[in-house]
Amino acid sequence: MPLGAITANALGAELTLLHVIETDTQPGARPNPIASDLLRREAATTISDLARKWENRIDNIHTTVLEGRAADQICIWARDHQVDLTIICSGQEGGSCEWALGDTARRVIDCVEGSVLIAPDVEETNEKVGLKKILTFLDGSCRAETALPIAMQLAKSEQAELTLVHAVPEPQLTEIGPPRPEDEALRRRLFDRNEAAARAYFDHLQNSLCDSGIKLKTCIMKDGDARHALLRVIDDEQADLVVFSSHGHSGHMDVAAGSVASHMITHTPIPLLLVRGSQQHPPRQISADEINPGLRFPFHEAV
Repeated sequence: MPLGAITANALGAELTLLHVIETDTQPGARPNPIASDLLRREAATTISDLARKWENRIDNIHTTVLEGRAADQICIWARDHQVDLTIICSGQEGGSCEWALGDTARRVIDCVEGSVLIAPDVEETNEKVGLKKILTFLDGSCRAETALPIAMQLAKSEQAELTLVHAVPEPQLTEIGPPRPEDEALRRRLFDRNEAAARAYFDHLQNSLCDSGIKLKTCIMKDGDARHALLRVIDDEQADLVVFSSHGHSGHMDVAAGSVASHMITHTPIPLLLVRGSQQHPPRQISADEINPGLRFPFHEAV
């Protein structure tokens, strides 16, 4: 809940707390109206109490109680209310791995149309949780840059440090037999070229965003495998939040997330904001003064 409050305030968004009562969907099952009414009342009281606890921290907060399969109801509600951002817990009850992605979270990520903020399933012991370090991964594509305005808005609101991260890709050559010396030389030239392009790209971004009022730093990883490199920089930087586009250079829009994003969803031990841009309008390069995330309202948090 603290992360939901932080995000809502930073983006100036309306926040709806959504609770789904799981109902028996077995064929022929006969609901007990008295028990169902009691569950609805208890759920409404619980979620209303939570909203009142945070209403002095959030300008516009609402509550909703639904019945049915949690993932289905969340996705339908998000679609019907044109939700831009869904916040959902990543864990599953009884899971042995702290990074395990629960069935409901997995289905929501696959089906919901807007962006998704995935938070670890941890007990809230400190209501004054803040963001000190935010990471954004950029591969140089316009699609990846769709995450940058939201990351900047969050960093500005929280006065957090924003680190832009790029993993230099390892050049892949067709291998038939042992590599020849000229193949290795070509591979090295391509890698040096990619590293130089990344540094020029980040220099341009830093110059463009120097007047944004955000503490900005860059990190270029040269390990080749983007997935492992990005996880390591998360640990090295002790980041509080990762903001990441669902698709980068590959641009395979027929899947919920690209290969790197999918790996990060299941392996990142900190909150991950998966940004999805509009599919009706192709992504484009952002200008220096475009730090407004441009979210419609509302967004919701599944509790």
